[in-house]
Amino acid sequence: AVVAAVLAATPALAFVNTHYAGLVEAGRNFYGSLRIVDQGPLRKMLHGLVVHGSEFRSGPLAGEPTAYYGPLSGAGMTLSRPGPPRRVGLIGLGAGTLAWYGRDGDSFRFYELNPLVIEVAQRDFGYLRRSKARIEIVEGDARLRLAAEPAHSFDVLVVDAFSGDAIPVHLLTREAMAIYLERLRPGGTIALHISNQYLNLEPVVRALAADAHCSSVRIASQPDAGRAQLGAVWMIVRADGTADPVRLPVWTDDWNSVLPVLK
Repeated sequence: AVVAAVLAATPALAFVNTHYAGLVEAGRNFYGSLRIVDQGPLRKMLHGLVVHGSEFRSGPLAGEPTAYYGPLSGAGMTLSRPGPPRRVGLIGLGAGTLAWYGRDGDSFRFYELNPLVIEVAQRDFGYLRRSKARIEIVEGDARLRLAAEPAHSFDVLVVDAFSGDAIPVHLLTREAMAIYLERLRPGGTIALHISNQYLNLEPVVRALAADAHCSSVRIASQPDAGRAQLGAVWMIVRADGTADPVRLPVWTDDWNSVLPVLK
């Protein structure tokens, strides 16, 4: 019995040691657990086991965008386009990595549900305070907060809320897409981060885009371990009057199902 107990406990202890290796701090609230972990010069924000952002705190890569947000990611390519100052709305704050793309004259308005994420991003990561853009953070449900904004408020909307185990479906429905499009200026762009371990959300986004007479393009970037960049999949949606054929029923507030998109 003693040997069996030791054998049963050993993997659990190994998991605990790995889970908390390099721990800087940890917190928990209604939305789950949040850990800040240092791995050499790289600091990570983890919600459960999901990386929600990271940052090199020293060395030649200090402050560079990492995780799902490198220059070759869908969001990186979208926000790197040259042009006049723009107003960008971003659903999901994470470590604030996308603020790196802010330029002089830009306004980046983040919507974040979890107050603990806001606290940690401002205190333990440097992206927000170093950004050249004017940074605003709005706490609360992003769809409700965005719906309260004036029409045609943004040049770009970034929706980064689907990498976790339980996705906020209300941000991927016909009604949500209508809100996004109403808040975009003519010629605007929506970038949706759909990297997910369990769900293939590409057909969901394509169906929503087609239903709204928008084009949709998939951009996949490869991992780069040396730069702490993770493989990422983004969908870029534009209201240009073109649309792909719909192959999946459109999700709505009244009907949606993840079963057809399980990996």
